[in-house]
Parts: sequence; C-alpha cells; structure tokens
Amino acid sequence: MATPTTTYRDRLVCHLAEVANWILGAEHDVSEFERQLAEADQHLSNATRQCEAAIASARAILNTGPDSVTFRSEIDRQVATCEAAMLVRINATNLHATQQSLDTLKAKQANAKTTLLQAQALRQRLQLAVQADELPSVTDELEALLED
Repeated sequence: MATPTTTYRDRLVCHLAEVANWILGAEHDVSEFERQLAEADQHLSNATRQCEAAIASARAILNTGPDSVTFRSEIDRQVATCEAAMLVRINATNLHATQQSLDTLKAKQANAKTTLLQAQALRQRLQLAVQADELPSVTDELEALLED
C-alpha cells in the first residue's frame, strides 16, 4: 500500500493548524500574565505599605520628639530598636523582591505579546501562501472559461 504524498498545499494547511494552536497558547499566556500582573500590583502595594509602616515605627522608636516612644529601661529601648531595624530590613527586602517579581512578570508578558504578534504574522504569511498556491488553478479555470 503506497502512502499518499503530501502536497505543498497540504503542508501549508498543516502549518496553519499548528500556528492556530500557537496563537491560542500565546493568547492564553498574555491573559494569564495580565492576571498575574494585577495580583503582583496588589502585592507591591501591600509590601510598600508594610515597609512604610516599619519605617514609621522605627522613627518613632529612634526619635525624642512628641511622637516618640518611651521605654522603662535602656535595655527595652535597645531591644525595640533592634526589632525595628529587623522589621525595616525584612520589609525592605520583601518590597525589593516584590518589585523584581513584578518586573519579571512585565518582561514575560511583553515576550508573550511578541510571540502572539509573531504567530499572527506567520498565520497571515501562510494564508497568503495558500492563496498563492491556489492562483494557478484559478488562472487555468479563468482561461478555460474565456476559451468557451
């Protein structure tokens, strides 16, 4: 039993199907990154607020003005200062990591959008190639009609 040979047109149609799947995947990636970016923006807002609160708390511990905190002993003040410093460092690190995650997501989303545009352009090129492949048969039909 001989296997049927694939024509140029058959290969183009097969590639069109592959590109259609590629486009669906890229569209899904773009929308998923949009969702993740919205979440990351919320995380960044929360991390920013926590960092600002830790800094405000540290200032209250370190200041001697009307908003300052009073302590019963020097040891209590030192412990509170140490805790405040740790909280500022922890929250600053968290803020930095959250910002980096957001930047990474933005880069991934941009990459997904570029992939989507490339896939759409490739689909158009393949569709044009299919149309160009049909052109000789259309020309033959037209010539046959003109002869009649």
